[in-house]
Amino acid sequence: QFGSINNTGTPASGYADYTAFSTDVTVNQSYPITITNGNVYSTDDLGIWIDWNQDCDYDDADENVVCEISNGGQGTYNITVPASAVSGATTMRVRIKYSGTDCGNPCGSTTFGEVEDYTVNVQSITQPPVADFIADNLVPATGETVTFTDLSTNIPTSWSWSFDPNTVTFVGGTNASSQ
Repeated sequence: QFGSINNTGTPASGYADYTAFSTDVTVNQSYPITITNGNVYSTDDLGIWIDWNQDCDYDDADENVVCEISNGGQGTYNITVPASAVSGATTMRVRIKYSGTDCGNPCGSTTFGEVEDYTVNVQSITQPPVADFIADNLVPATGETVTFTDLSTNIPTSWSWSFDPNTVTFVGGTNASSQ
């Protein structure tokens, strides 16, 4: 199960084109995916790839989103949609294969296993962020620390702090660009 994809049908033999099953995802968001293997062997390997840049391959570094070895070919994982993902429909490939030392090649072959393709509709963020913060100390004395908590909506990707008067010292590795 991944978003609105919930394929509980009979497992295919070898390869199955389930691209008619789709789900919507948004850049910079994380989504759980649960894979259930209908014929579990403890040495089954699981690989999941998503063609984020829609170049019709799974060769790019961030496209192998799950790689689990000898886990029974199943489990629940979180997939984060990278900010660089191209908007629109793209392919997600799920592969379970029997035994090995890696999660396999997304386009390779094995004696035992299954490959299934699905459609992922990548959506960009359409609304600008709305800044919203709270502070744990609204009236600090000189030298006291104030901690801000970001409650902003619409997934901001950068921050720019300014204070008046500009007598602030950032602490704990933070700076004017920190969340």
